[in-house]
This record gives sequence, structure tokens and C-alpha cells, in this order.
Amino acid sequence: MSKKIFHVAQSLNSQAARQRELVVAGCGAFSHVVCSLAGSSSRDYYANGQPIKSRGCGRRFDYDVFAVAQLVKLLRAERPDLVHTWDESSHHFVSFASVFAMVPLLVVGGVEESWQAAPPSENGKTVFVATRKATLDHYTAKGWTASNWRVIPPGVDLTQPTASQLNSLRAEFDLLGDLVVIGIVGDLIVENRVDKLIWAFDLIRVLRNSAQLLIVGDGPERNNLHRFADRVSSLENVKFIGGRDDWPSLVSLFDVYWHAAMTPNYSPATLHAMAAGVPVVASDSIVNRELFAASESWGEASLLVTPDDRAERAKAAERLLNDQPLRKQITANAKAIVAQRFSAEQMVAAYQRLYESLV
Repeated sequence: MSKKIFHVAQSLNSQAARQRELVVAGCGAFSHVVCSLAGSSSRDYYANGQPIKSRGCGRRFDYDVFAVAQLVKLLRAERPDLVHTWDESSHHFVSFASVFAMVPLLVVGGVEESWQAAPPSENGKTVFVATRKATLDHYTAKGWTASNWRVIPPGVDLTQPTASQLNSLRAEFDLLGDLVVIGIVGDLIVENRVDKLIWAFDLIRVLRNSAQLLIVGDGPERNNLHRFADRVSSLENVKFIGGRDDWPSLVSLFDVYWHAAMTPNYSPATLHAMAAGVPVVASDSIVNRELFAASESWGEASLLVTPDDRAERAKAAERLLNDQPLRKQITANAKAIVAQRFSAEQMVAAYQRLYESLV
């Protein structure tokens, strides 16, 4: 009988969910149950087209004792050999639930330096997973034991949508002809600075009146951003697509991808843009400098700009749209970085080895 892994995440629809789907689908030697804190118990769930058993806790607010009780019930019923939490929220809920339900082994994923609370106490039953070595260094400098940690970078499925699929998507969003499309993918939250990108896009429209800004994602700031876009630009040119499970395919529609957030981990959407051959204009941050300077053998792989400088961001986009040799060089270097360091195969193999070493 195969060992059972119980995955817990805040949501099944986030960008990070794509990483989990690839792991669940790729680690076929184990049986998997996927649990969403915010989801319902009846939702269908598929990982790379494969139906996977899913559960939900119906979380309604930050400290929902009823959601914790539901998680306890699920853990007792499923009796997994290993529990894998994928973000800070799911880790905290599992920590509470483990008081009442046995968690034999725990993999704490998605650990960042910015977590509000430290990871759980070190013991022989817990392994921490970070996506960057800098995160491991951050915690070991505070006295954590390096042997209890693994560094597993995110992985990207390098398979790209077909021409027919792209044509269907272009027709769906009325992106026909020679329109220039600037793209954003991510949760609509303050931290992602989407308002700064909308403001920068208005400068693009001075030179390219028919240019389109596609915003893929949803979140608590959607209404505010919608009103902001109506004031500073034009809702005919700024399209809010909402949350889409096929967002990796949508990235291939973009002529330039914009990323403004100053997050402590790699952006999955940025990696997908790199893999799709879409040039990236990103905020100049420690994480992005680390990502795009992955090897001395590669040249420039992105244009990094001052985070809130809309003129600099617009100029960078125009440069990529007008300078085809530069665009070709940047996209080739970015593809090489993803293929060497961030392929789905490498990530899945790393998790497979981790699970096998634990159970």
C-alpha cells in the first residue's frame, strides 16, 4: 500500500498552487490528498489533468476555530504518513490541529524570511523547505540546524500552449491585429503594487494608444484598482481578467511582462514568462537580481527598474518593444535560466527524494 501525503494550503487557486499540482501529479509513487483551508469539502481537484482526492475546511476568517476543528477531523479520518503545508497560513492551522490529531511527519513549505512567526520548534519529525538559499541562511544564522532544511526552487512546466490555443485566447480577449499587450499576473493585493503598474501603463498609451494591459488575478483590491484604472487610464485598454486556472497559458499572450512586487521569494508568474519567451520588466530587488543574474555565463535576462518609477518602467517596456536584438538576447538568456534551474522535472524529483527519505 502506497504511503499517503496530506497537502494543506490556504487556497487551490494561487500562483503557488501550480507548484503543488506539478508535485502531486509527478510523485505518483504516493497517494495524495489535497486540503484547502478556504475551500469546501465537495470541490473537484485535478493535478495536470489527474483527479486527486480533495478536502476543504471552509475557513471564513483568520482565526477560525471551526476550520481548525474540520482540519482535525480530516487528519484523523485520512491518517496520512506525512503532512505537507505549503504556506504560512496552512502551517499555523496544522500546528493548532496537531494538538488534537497526530501528525507523524511534517514538511513545512513556503518558508520566507518575512513570516510573521518563526517556524515550529525543530525536531526529528519536521523538515523545512525554502525556495532560496538566502532563506536557509537567514534561519541558520539564527541558530537553526541546516540538516533540517531543504532548498527546492520552484519549477515551471516548459510545455507551451499551441498556436490554436493562443488564437482562441486572443479571440476571447479581443487581442486581434498588432496590438501591444503588457501583462500582469498575481493576487490583487496592496503588496503587489498593481496600481503603480496601471499608472505606468498610462505612459505607454501616450505612444501606443491601442496598447492593452491585461491584469490576471483577483483579490481584495480589485474594486479599488478598477476605480483607479478608470481615473488614470481607460477601462477599454485596461482589462481585469480575474482569477484563471489557465494563467500560465495567458502569459504567452504578452509582449512584455511586468512585475512590481518586492516579495522575498521567486514569482511563479515571472518564471512562466521567462519560459514562454516573454521579456520581463521587474522591480530591482535582491530576489530579482539573484534570479536574473543566475550565472556569469548568461548576459542580461531582464530589465530591472526602480520599483515605483513609472517613467523608468514605461521606458524599459518601450526599449524591449523597439529593440529586437535586445529582446531576443534577453528572452534567450531567461529561457536558459529557467531550463537549468527552474524546470518542473528538477522540482518534482527533489520532492520525490524528500518524501522517500522521510516515509
